[in-house]
Amino acid sequence: MKTVCEICSKEFNIRPAKVKKANYCSHACYWESKKKQVKVNCLYCNAELSRKAGIVEAQGENHFCNIECRNLYRQGENHPNWVDYPKKDCVVCGEEIRHRLVRFETAKYCSRKCKSDAMAGENCKWWKDGSSFLIYPAEFKKSLKRKIKIRDGMICQVCGISHEELKANNKRGLTIHHIDYKPINCHPKNLIATCQSCNTKANYNREYWQEFFINKIENIYKNQEVPCLSSL
Repeated sequence: MKTVCEICSKEFNIRPAKVKKANYCSHACYWESKKKQVKVNCLYCNAELSRKAGIVEAQGENHFCNIECRNLYRQGENHPNWVDYPKKDCVVCGEEIRHRLVRFETAKYCSRKCKSDAMAGENCKWWKDGSSFLIYPAEFKKSLKRKIKIRDGMICQVCGISHEELKANNKRGLTIHHIDYKPINCHPKNLIATCQSCNTKANYNREYWQEFFINKIENIYKNQEVPCLSSL
């Protein structure tokens, strides 16, 4: 059976079983067909593009001007891995959001910003009537902090790390923690030396830490050999 080559128009013989597949008379014509330019359109911006016939055959209609067009097109439902998750509204801004089924019941916010806005001020579970915004009084100065650190042996009263070790590791030195969480109360028995990490940790589960530090202070004042104890 005879057919015509699509590239050189040469007539050649082919078996009847392959008549639908045989379009070229030789390998040279086959590879020449792969180099042939075909006009296609970008799926995103519809711009006309020239692509090799072999690429068009392999990719079908998935052609784009550049990576930017491809990324813009493959957003949302056009993405090959798109999953139609259930929808709900953000409780802060009302924007529609999607969440996986395992999180759908508990999810409330569309972003971290909305979550932060919802938990700000009185809505925060650690809110203490705005006491954290109180300005430190004048007596809470470097000399008082220094005395408290010396009284406590220049070590963190939680983890035991020393002021020198913190500085050697290029970290902030010891800080002074207010046991009742009220900055305005600068009585020596309400102040205790901690590292920055432990000071931050003490802002959670405050009842536990308040009792812990009160016991620490009582033990310190029972020890008559503590430096600067008489001046505090």
